[in-house]
Amino acid sequence: MKYILISICFCFLLIFGLYLLCPKPMLLENFSFSSVLYDKNGHLMRISLSSDEKYRIFTPIQNIPENAKKALLMYEDKNFEYHIGLDLKAFFRAAYVMLSGGKKQGASTITMQVARLIYNIDSTTIQGKIKQILIALQLERHYSKSEILEAYFNLAPYGDNIEGLGAAALIYFKTPIEKLTLPEILSLISIPQNPVHRNPIRQYHSFETARQRLIKQWVSTYPDEPQNEYLSLPLSVYSRKEIPFFAPHLTTRLLQTHTGTIHTTIDLFLQQHLENTVKHYISRNQSKNILNASVLILNYETMEIISYIGSADFWNTNIDGQVDGVRASRSPGSAMKPFIYALGLEQGLIHPLTLVKDVPSQYALYEPENFDRHFNGMVSATDALIHSLNIPAVDLLSQLKDDAFFQLLKQGNVRALKNRQNYGLSLALGGFEISLEEIVAFYASLANGGILKPIHLTKEESLIANKQILLPESAFLTKYMLSQTPPVDGYTSYPVAWKTGTSYGYKDAWSIGIVGPYVIGVWIGHFNGTGNPAFIGRTAAAPLLFEIIRNLEKKEHFKTKKPDISHLNLAYIDICATSGDIADKLCDNVVKSWFIPGVSPIKLSGIHRQIPINKTTGLRACRHTPPLTTLQTFEFWPSEIQNIFHLAGIIKKTPPPFENDCLNDIQQSGQPPQIVYPNTDLVQIIQASKKEKATLTLKASIDTDATKIYWFLNNKLHCISKPNEPCIIPIQSGQYDIKAIDDLGRESIKRAKIETVQ
Repeated sequence: MKYILISICFCFLLIFGLYLLCPKPMLLENFSFSSVLYDKNGHLMRISLSSDEKYRIFTPIQNIPENAKKALLMYEDKNFEYHIGLDLKAFFRAAYVMLSGGKKQGASTITMQVARLIYNIDSTTIQGKIKQILIALQLERHYSKSEILEAYFNLAPYGDNIEGLGAAALIYFKTPIEKLTLPEILSLISIPQNPVHRNPIRQYHSFETARQRLIKQWVSTYPDEPQNEYLSLPLSVYSRKEIPFFAPHLTTRLLQTHTGTIHTTIDLFLQQHLENTVKHYISRNQSKNILNASVLILNYETMEIISYIGSADFWNTNIDGQVDGVRASRSPGSAMKPFIYALGLEQGLIHPLTLVKDVPSQYALYEPENFDRHFNGMVSATDALIHSLNIPAVDLLSQLKDDAFFQLLKQGNVRALKNRQNYGLSLALGGFEISLEEIVAFYASLANGGILKPIHLTKEESLIANKQILLPESAFLTKYMLSQTPPVDGYTSYPVAWKTGTSYGYKDAWSIGIVGPYVIGVWIGHFNGTGNPAFIGRTAAAPLLFEIIRNLEKKEHFKTKKPDISHLNLAYIDICATSGDIADKLCDNVVKSWFIPGVSPIKLSGIHRQIPINKTTGLRACRHTPPLTTLQTFEFWPSEIQNIFHLAGIIKKTPPPFENDCLNDIQQSGQPPQIVYPNTDLVQIIQASKKEKATLTLKASIDTDATKIYWFLNNKLHCISKPNEPCIIPIQSGQYDIKAIDDLGRESIKRAKIETVQ
């Protein structure tokens, strides 16, 4: 007997020692979980599959409803808090009943079920059951009851490939686990015991029978629960086919970089509404072979994306619908021109009403032309921008210092931007690639005082710093200029600052607008790059832009507020629209406009002059002698600009010839020639080996009433030229006084130095 007791004690100590020294088993480490995406208001957008193709959402134990814990322990394992993984009383009771020929009873504890789920144990065999018990003991040795319970709630099977209470709640009831009602909780707790036969979609009768049985047990155990009276009411259960899959391009993008619970910035109601708007627009325009579109809407105040449409139809393989058009890099056409004008504003090259030239121009071998292949002569910078004239944009780009436009694109981290040597002046017309998302971010900087801010797709804070890419004044003025563009297809209640773009070969049509707190970007095209003559920004993309704007106006009241510009260096003054300069008393077309004091190129307008006209002869009198003469106002343009008007087919009224004997009066009136070349105090270097062929180019602009220029070098006549016509003469080293005299006797002088080097 003594030896038997010693043997029993030894065995007990051995088992206890093995229990203490048993290795720590895995719990949830080898399992992957689904990610869940919500919109900004908490509406479910998508549930991803885990790496092993399960809907399995990790839910920490503190997020499990208390009623779910109570129902589970009541239904599955009343002694869970007290046993060590094996409930000996229940185990021996089940074994006795089974050996006595009674109905098979379950004796698996929650811990044993967790062991079976983690290690995929076949517990119907003796070997499997022993392994299940041993692992359960190990789990209890190394993990707390809360950790084991958490594992069960995350791994329990709920039919098909749905695992865990969190996934079951979202799929079957479209409800986050924290918001489950008691009837829903009891319905779900009953499924894992037999997930195949209690599948609420495939086997609803068996599911309902088990649910009612559990309800009776609950009412008996917790008779005073307030929700008990609602337990037996019918429940609406959703199937896997109804799992949401909204904003597919955005959610697919986020799942590449995010895991777990993801709160996006999307407004799901607006997203669905605009997806339908795009589909209807595409349907109405299919006859034009307009089959695809991408749309991005950004709240520039918060920098949150509220609608993200990567293509017109994610599932349409004929249009490569799963390509994300928001991120695809393509030629912007004229959509980025506003930023050339913004840089021109802050570098003092233009103000909104500066007159710019729209005439045939050549830059080395590059000859830009307008979309309609017509020329407009002198136009305001604002008109040149809103009518998307190519030549003024190219000319302005050529004048920018420090390669400013390319550096701006570089600051904006344009993903497809190549090295500078790959580009020329065609940058002005979209000779580079940029994405819709990047364009929208640039336009947001116009509304945010020239600050380029990172875009938010989720509620997480961005680690990317803001960048001041434009002066606040130039950003404001550029947005102001864009707001002068008339809307397409009718009236809008709110002002819109917008621009279009058409890429070379009609491959892409763009329209970008700033309205209320939003920047809206629209792209129309084919993802395979096929061109279509219908892909014109103004006629293909702009109508969709304004349809979206009008839909937004119906859905909400934009919080439009007058921008605070009190801190900006801006002035609002009278401008002569004819000349683009400060209006004088003779200007008959005065408008209000902004300019940047100390930066914008502005002066008093001198285009209009009153001259005396002889009432009898109709000739220009030497002086005003009423009542014989009357004063009439004429526009006096430099010959360079007169030539531009001529090229554009614009006829300007010129004053009549002078009367005889008016030479002294002529010389005292009007503007003398403006020598364009050479520059003041020019030092021109010529090589000794080429000095025999050295030449000097002379060029001047003259007043409207003059027709010829006489060129004198050191008081010797060398050449006679017409307005804006260059005069090329042979030259030698030395110092020269260069005099230009028009045929009315007005003159200008400049000095040049010519040097010879070996």
